[in-house]
Amino acid sequence: MPCYDLSESSSQNDLDSDGWSYQVCNEMVMPIAQSGKTDMFLPQPWSPDDFVSDCLTKGLTPQFDWALDTFGGRNTKKDFNHVSNIIFSNGDLDPWRAGGVVNDIGNAEIIVRMIKGGAHHLDLREPNEADPEDVTNARTEFTAAI
Repeated sequence: MPCYDLSESSSQNDLDSDGWSYQVCNEMVMPIAQSGKTDMFLPQPWSPDDFVSDCLTKGLTPQFDWALDTFGGRNTKKDFNHVSNIIFSNGDLDPWRAGGVVNDIGNAEIIVRMIKGGAHHLDLREPNEADPEDVTNARTEFTAAI
């Protein structure tokens, strides 16, 4: 389907998609599949082999554990025990929260916040009168912490 084509020849291609390909292939491998049954997307299973092949065609080599090896996160209570000034913010409506830190990790120097009614990046956007109360409270909390 032409409207679903986000390839290099697509009119949808821009600097952002190139940057995203670089990040996904080299730093943040995200195995995501669409069922086509419970979402709006066409069915597309995730295949590690296809993913690697696609990255290689772009001159990129996937590093599946780069983010975990670089920043930690396999054991958040241990890995983030001696760090500070981090806010882990997730919205309960954001499908990306599955890869985020969503539970308290026992370090008072780190804020872990699940925002009720929050979607992807909602807390980083300009305030809007339609914002859920919890995102307004989170912005206030984050601003005070910063």
